[in-house]
Amino acid sequence: MLKKDLAKILRHRHRSSFSSDESKSQDITKIDEHLVDQDNHDLVNTQLLSRAIVALIWIFFSSRFFVTIGVFPPAGYFSIFYGVLSILILILITSNISEKWLSRLDVFLGIFTILAGIAWTVALVYTLPSYGTDEAALTQGAAQVLLGGHNPYGANLANYLQEFGVQPNALTYTMSGSPVTTLGYPSLSFIPDYFLLLVGITRQDPIIITVLGLAIASLFTFFSLPKSHRPFLLILIGTSAYFSEAAAGLIYNEMLIFIVPAFYYWEKFHEKSTSFKKYVSPICFGLACAVVQDAWFFVPFLLVGIYFEATRRGLRPFKQISIYSLITIVSFVIVNIPFIVWDPLAWVKGSIGPLLQPLVPLGQGMVGITMYLGMGGGDLKYYTYAAVFAGIVAISALIVNYPKYKFLIPVMPALILFLSTRSLNEYAIADIFILFVCVGSWKRISRQDVLNKDALSLISYKRVIKYFTGDKSIAKLLMLASALVAIVLILLAFFTPPPVQMSIISEHTTGQEQTVDSMILKVTNHSSVPISPDYVVASGPYVPTPWIVVGRNKVIQAGKSRYVRIITSNVAVMPSTATKFNIFAFLENPDSVSYVTINSITNLHTLLTPYGIRKILRPGQSVTIHIQLLNELDIPFKKSGVSIALDQLIYSPHGVEFAEESINGSPQGATPVTAYTNKNGIATFRITEDQPEPQEVNFQAWIGGSAPTGYSNQLTVWFGPISSK
Repeated sequence: MLKKDLAKILRHRHRSSFSSDESKSQDITKIDEHLVDQDNHDLVNTQLLSRAIVALIWIFFSSRFFVTIGVFPPAGYFSIFYGVLSILILILITSNISEKWLSRLDVFLGIFTILAGIAWTVALVYTLPSYGTDEAALTQGAAQVLLGGHNPYGANLANYLQEFGVQPNALTYTMSGSPVTTLGYPSLSFIPDYFLLLVGITRQDPIIITVLGLAIASLFTFFSLPKSHRPFLLILIGTSAYFSEAAAGLIYNEMLIFIVPAFYYWEKFHEKSTSFKKYVSPICFGLACAVVQDAWFFVPFLLVGIYFEATRRGLRPFKQISIYSLITIVSFVIVNIPFIVWDPLAWVKGSIGPLLQPLVPLGQGMVGITMYLGMGGGDLKYYTYAAVFAGIVAISALIVNYPKYKFLIPVMPALILFLSTRSLNEYAIADIFILFVCVGSWKRISRQDVLNKDALSLISYKRVIKYFTGDKSIAKLLMLASALVAIVLILLAFFTPPPVQMSIISEHTTGQEQTVDSMILKVTNHSSVPISPDYVVASGPYVPTPWIVVGRNKVIQAGKSRYVRIITSNVAVMPSTATKFNIFAFLENPDSVSYVTINSITNLHTLLTPYGIRKILRPGQSVTIHIQLLNELDIPFKKSGVSIALDQLIYSPHGVEFAEESINGSPQGATPVTAYTNKNGIATFRITEDQPEPQEVNFQAWIGGSAPTGYSNQLTVWFGPISSK
């Protein structure tokens, strides 16, 4: 439509015999008006779509609440409330209502989307009351130690990890195989927990704080944004990532309380004003740094930004940097000073030490290529060095073309940490939230400045030379050199072979529990020094508790191979017999990881039908059940002659008892009984009632052989007569 209107205007201009300056100006004005109308129309449609997505998110919330009704009965009310309202919202936004009412509707959507997130975290806590992360347990443990009058820094908090039910898969381990059991955050991470303990709240303290932190940051951002941006924020916080991670007690949600206003008011700091708003940013940024070290990675980028913003506004850049830094440091120190004075060395180890502590690699970044695809692993420090040089590249790029990369400041730490050995997605999730705040509050620099020549626009040798010898040549050369070094380091990380090669010789299973509790490995040491690896068995992406190496001599000499038996350290780390799992061997000096993937014992499992018998069997009656072989995709596997075993047991309050039924004409109580599959992969069993049983009898099948696998679902059958009392 716009193109047709523009064509009419242009044709009219060419046909006119009077092409005066005034007529040209009128034509241009008409074109501008059409462009503005089209832009407004597109914006309205985009906002309509965003509100519809928010209504869809409410439907998702309704579904989430619905599945938690069993453990959290009030979830039924929330499910109905958000389900009905989502339909009403869709009706309203598609109606021709005024902008005033749409603005009010957005406020309603904002408040109730945040309330939905809070209610959802409550449902999650009822579903799994134990703490989902070790950082939640460690911060509350530190608060309880402080409440007892002791210094939380340096204290052993291992007991609190158990007290708050942190699973072994949720612990953080060092490269030596030991879990982290000491506080590793600045003091504002646990001080709010301390005050909750003072008022008598002793459970879920970190979750309360992180959820409220996210809710407060979301409300502040919502009401600070231009009205046209508000629906998009609701889409962001309505995703399950934010409130689900807050329910796990991840501390970055508490950091958002302070870092959101720090970035929102950051440009106010550069104004020639003496109002308090000018100093909100450095004060809040200092407090954010006092919560968790994630905020520290913003420091170099904010300082570079302050330099260029001050220069653009005619201020003294180094004076501005000094003032901002001083206020930030004072804000940070005020919160931490009691613990610094209490024990300076313990505070340094607890606040700064974790940044240097060798932890097992984990995350969705580049290190996953080594951890989950098996490339490299011979020296994990290459990833750390690559992240450092990537940071230099990012800082140099910001210096070279600040107008172009200004809005990357909030996400640059996440981009850099993507190369580190701990490249967790929580960094990106937090930074994206901050980026949203900046997009809605920061002013864009003129397009002319953004379009200045940079390295991406060079197409000839002469321009390359001119580019690197012109303005800011040192920063440009540093950016290029650091980028090349980072690329080389990543390649070294990918192609440095691991020092250990492993293969599995045998494994021992737990039978009906369908897990592996012991393995014998053949381990070869390809390095030039004796090694004693820590072995970890993982079925998923997380690194759980190392297994126990049997025997006194755990050392493998250089260039030698030996058989190593490892046994599980707890039930939670035992892999399933039905799935693949990885075995990792971790070493220090240099930090390295070797791994091998073990396929499941069999790709087949069994399905028992029928699922239930809706009657009580009387003496002489029988029931026929079928056992179907299935592959890993639950597709029937047609193979004859496969041995299938069927077991009968009674689970009573006093323990497991043997049942007394006859299977396929076998003697009464014989168990297990074996049958073989037909050409369709089905084994058939006929169960006959010989005598009444006081309780239900449970039947379960599995694939027979040297190591039973592929256990089926259970069938419960009552054999009567059953007393009505």
